[in-house]
Amino acid sequence: MREAKIAAWFFFVVGAGVSLASAWAAVTLASPSPTNSLLRNGLAQVLKTAIGEPAGHVAYHLFWAALGACVAYLAVRVLKDQSR
Repeated sequence: MREAKIAAWFFFVVGAGVSLASAWAAVTLASPSPTNSLLRNGLAQVLKTAIGEPAGHVAYHLFWAALGACVAYLAVRVLKDQSR
């Protein structure tokens, strides 16, 4: 079960990092970084066209912040399960 703890810590750190970085980008109203990923670029464009330039950028970053928080939460649940 040591491997499960290591994997859970890894996903906790990655999820928390993504969540914090995305939340900071939403607070500073940063535009999404240009990327070659169709998912990220498409999501940014759809949100920007649907709700406008600054609100679309904030929604984009909040989406990634929520996704990172979910990953961190699931990792904490695994760590709690492993401690029993």
